[in-house]
Amino acid sequence: MSGALHLGGSISGSVSVEGNSDGISRMSGQVQGDRIRYESFNFDAVTASIVCDGSRVTIPYLNGNLGFSQSQVMAIWKIISSLSIYMVRS
Repeated sequence: MSGALHLGGSISGSVSVEGNSDGISRMSGQVQGDRIRYESFNFDAVTASIVCDGSRVTIPYLNGNLGFSQSQVMAIWKIISSLSIYMVRS
């Protein structure tokens, strides 16, 4: 599946999903992760909240340990905050 989001690592938490055969109508939750990999980024530990309105995923809270300097973190945050993640029904 080209264009799919590829994540790796250990993730735990609680996510509530509502929907029907037409797809997801609403989703929200809190997750924690260890040794999370996304493309070239490696996070030692991450906590995040996730909200989805059925078509667009929003991450209103993200806290993680990247092991970078503050200027590198600010550059990475600019990239992360510009990401648009969409739910796709296959």
